Amino acid sequence: MNHSSHDSLSDLIKVSKNDHEKRIDIYVSGTLQRDDVVALLDEVKKLQPQQQVYTRLYDFSEVDIEVSVQEFEGILSHAQKLFKVPGVVYKAAFVTSDPFVRQLAELYKSASRPYGFNDIECFASRRAALNWLNEQL
Repeated sequence: MNHSSHDSLSDLIKVSKNDHEKRIDIYVSGTLQRDDVVALLDEVKKLQPQQQVYTRLYDFSEVDIEVSVQEFEGILSHAQKLFKVPGVVYKAAFVTSDPFVRQLAELYKSASRPYGFNDIECFASRRAALNWLNEQL
């Protein structure tokens, strides 16, 4: 499989940190493959303050994900190594209207429970996702 028709990950992904709202915003567009998703997680980890609760908003409303089940399991394992910190609860919202991307996000949600990432939800709109993220902080 020929990987990557883009020059760099930054062409696909914009990651920003909002310290006031304690939130990391991840906007993704284009086609993501396994290596792109792993690099995305690494980038988010760099911005995630240690021992602090920051919510994460993944805006996948303009993304196409090309990941196999085996690759997805590897991505989940990678996320677990990066983000499992005792005493820190992660709250992440995924925004997408694409049925396949939504299915992957739901699979991530259910498969993440054993790792302690139990606060994950999917939304069709950014506004609904932000409303949920801002609850009970």
